[in-house]
Amino acid sequence: MKRSDFLKKIHKEGKLELVEPSQNISKSYIEKSNKSLKSAHILIKNNLYEDSVSKSYYAIYYCLLALLFRTGIKCENHTASIIIFKELFDKNTSSKINPIKKTRINTDYSVENEPGSEETKRLYKEAENIILDMKIILNNINETKINKIREDFKKLI
Repeated sequence: MKRSDFLKKIHKEGKLELVEPSQNISKSYIEKSNKSLKSAHILIKNNLYEDSVSKSYYAIYYCLLALLFRTGIKCENHTASIIIFKELFDKNTSSKINPIKKTRINTDYSVENEPGSEETKRLYKEAENIILDMKIILNNINETKINKIREDFKKLI
């Protein structure tokens, strides 16, 4: 299924829509992102690598949701959120999210794929960098950019 068809399908299901931009919801998701990243670090220090990978991924995802809500996009699907990020915000950074998502899924849903210390630390550092990129985008958003993003979003769905 093409990306545009997938986004249209998610939109028809009511899982993707334009809402009022919200700085408050955005800030709440940034807090969740920060807490998840902190948890990922604590888990690494305690050799709990599976859980750390999951927390690193969710730190990215919550930051992504903060960005979407700041621009008035509500998305209830991880894959669609990443596609929207790629299409509307940052093609380079978005390509780094899917490998972490895939590792998170493998560790969450399999008992045979526990990541090692080095892989977990690498994913954590990558999550930090992705989140930093997203926060830079978020800090540079103004009303003009929000309006442009919303218009471009309408073309996607």
